Amino acid sequence: MDARDSARRYRARVPGRYSAGGAVYQVRNAEALNPLDVDAQDPIPIPSYGFDGAPRIPKTGTLLRPKGSRQTWIIDGGARRPVRNVCRDARINDLPVEAQVLDEIPTAPR
Repeated sequence: MDARDSARRYRARVPGRYSAGGAVYQVRNAEALNPLDVDAQDPIPIPSYGFDGAPRIPKTGTLLRPKGSRQTWIIDGGARRPVRNVCRDARINDLPVEAQVLDEIPTAPR
């Protein structure tokens, strides 16, 4: 098996995973990666189980925003809450444009 065979098998996997903000997110639609300038046809091969054990929820204080969305979220104690005013210089982690990308992170009660 050469690297090309490995890459072909990786490309064929759906769903995929995307890492940002110290956590891993499920991506069900490769098209969701396009706005992030990630080429789904040329993925970075990750060994099988390479993301196993990686956190699914970022650390408290991490800012997340699906690319192109106006809604920014902050992680607070394992849950996400909407943020209205974010400092201009704040580091916001862009996520794939996919409705389900934040599903594994519960919404904090108000």
